[in-house]
Amino acid sequence: MSRPPVDLAPADLFLLLLARPRPWWPTDAVEGGRVVAITALERASVEHAARGQHMGAAALTRRRHIVALTLHDEAGPVFATADDAAELSMSGLRRLSDAALVGLERCGPEYGRCDWAEWHKRLIEGACAEPAVAAMVGGCIEEGYRRYYERPDRWFGGALADLTDGQWMAYRAAVSVTNERHTQEA
Repeated sequence: MSRPPVDLAPADLFLLLLARPRPWWPTDAVEGGRVVAITALERASVEHAARGQHMGAAALTRRRHIVALTLHDEAGPVFATADDAAELSMSGLRRLSDAALVGLERCGPEYGRCDWAEWHKRLIEGACAEPAVAAMVGGCIEEGYRRYYERPDRWFGGALADLTDGQWMAYRAAVSVTNERHTQEA
């Protein structure tokens, strides 16, 4: 299970996961002379890349998909499709996919593969350290009949289905801190 990175302060981790439109992590991986960054994926993309691919050539295909989906530079995706990543040498593919997986550990936690309690604790600490940001993000709710509805799309500017698990985690930490502050003030 992935744990929050210990070398990132809680406030930095909180702000990292609140990045719009998607969290990203810089990497020293270079492809074709272009400096690239790792962009977090929403769960559907991760599952699509991994579906039915477990060993041998399938693992190679999975690496190509992850590289194609996560590597970006200032102009956009480095590879348009996984087939474009097939042109990489084996060592190049391994280097870029390893960099992608390390970056995803930082900017793309997934509920099913992380220590949720530890991530939540660190994100709560981060939200407490950034009260103004937490209030803006935590205020993205909609009042309905007898209840409130989560509206992180108002902060991130995209469809709910496009949010990464990490974005949901940071949003829920902000809501928790905001609600706690409102309770203390009342």
